[in-house]
Amino acid sequence: MKNAIFPVVTDENILPYYVGGIGIDFDQQNIERSWGYCNPQIFIFTEGEGQISACGEVYRIQPYTACYIPKLVPHEYHRTGEKFTSWWINFSGYDAEKLFETFKIKDFFIFNIREPDTLLHIMRHIYSCLSKDKLYGNYYASAVLYEFFIEFYKCTKKFPNTKKQSNQSIEKVITFMDKEYAQKITLDNLCNISELSAGYLCRLFKQYFDMRPLEYLNKKRIQQSKLLLTSSHLSIETVAEKVGFETPSYFAKIFRLNEGMTPSEYRAMLSAKK
Repeated sequence: MKNAIFPVVTDENILPYYVGGIGIDFDQQNIERSWGYCNPQIFIFTEGEGQISACGEVYRIQPYTACYIPKLVPHEYHRTGEKFTSWWINFSGYDAEKLFETFKIKDFFIFNIREPDTLLHIMRHIYSCLSKDKLYGNYYASAVLYEFFIEFYKCTKKFPNTKKQSNQSIEKVITFMDKEYAQKITLDNLCNISELSAGYLCRLFKQYFDMRPLEYLNKKRIQQSKLLLTSSHLSIETVAEKVGFETPSYFAKIFRLNEGMTPSEYRAMLSAKK
């Protein structure tokens, strides 16, 4: 049994993201697409077992296996047990593929989801938007689709070998930096708070945020400095001090690295727009 919606796309194609089709197959049949599909697709297999072939490899599918299939990538999938249920969505839009390249997901990608409920809830929301509003459903679905992409990306960042205790340690460190960013903070401080070694803490940050802990701290400080630069007449030196940079020159260096301009240039740019 299949429940599917393929909305007629009119001027939704001006949107950065829009839904080409969405559905759930409770008894997924064998599919072979030797030329691939016209849109990128995401599948979440929720029940039963099967196999999927793509890019010369064969992958075993178990409950809560998810995969991303770029457009025009040949693939096939079929069940190997009595039951095989899949949720699926295909999409397009001028920014859709670029977004996945930003996520560093531009090739066929398959992984197991440990906590699928949020993703499935969002997919049901998209389905509801399309089924209840025939005129503007795909516009509303487009907004929800972006939320789906972010949650999908978060799921790809949850590594199976990361323990719950490690997740809590990362949260402690982030909470501390969010609160105490204006103070002098060293890697040793963060290790004491997280109760992790410097090497392991840095590896976790690299996995989750693709940066080291002190890089994250500097980004936090830059974000806070932008608030002060736009909402006060404080000098650059005072702003640097208030957000935790030891010298104005180092503040300017890190600001330029993150924003492509100096703090003074940033403030002048905003003043010119008023």
